[in-house]
Amino acid sequence: MKKIIKRILFSNPDFTMASLTYIAANITDYLFTVAGIRTTAYGEGNPIIQVYMRYFGVEGGLLCYKLLLCTAIIFGMKALDLIYKERGLKVSISAEHILYGGAILTTSGGALWMFSW
Repeated sequence: MKKIIKRILFSNPDFTMASLTYIAANITDYLFTVAGIRTTAYGEGNPIIQVYMRYFGVEGGLLCYKLLLCTAIIFGMKALDLIYKERGLKVSISAEHILYGGAILTTSGGALWMFSW
C-alpha cells in the first residue's frame, strides 16, 4: 500500500505541483464565489452547483461540488499521466499542462466576481 501511495503522489513532481496549483485555483474560486454570492445581487449561474446549494447551502454546496470536481479531475489526469508513463508515450500535451490550463481558467472565472462588486 505504501508503494502505491508513493507512486501516485511522488512519481511525477511536475504533476504534483500542477495538482496543487489546480487545488489552489479552486480554493480561490470558492472564496471569490461565496463572497460574490453573499455581497452582490448575483447568484450562481451553474445549474449543477445550484442543485448542490439547494441541498447544502451556499458554502456547503459549493464546497461539495469543488471537492468532487477536484477529485475527479486530478484522479483522471493522474490516470492519464500513468498511462503515458507506462506506455512510454511522448505527447505534446501532458496531464500537467491540462491541470495548469484548468487552474488558469478556474482562477479567471472566480476573478470575474470582482467586476460585479
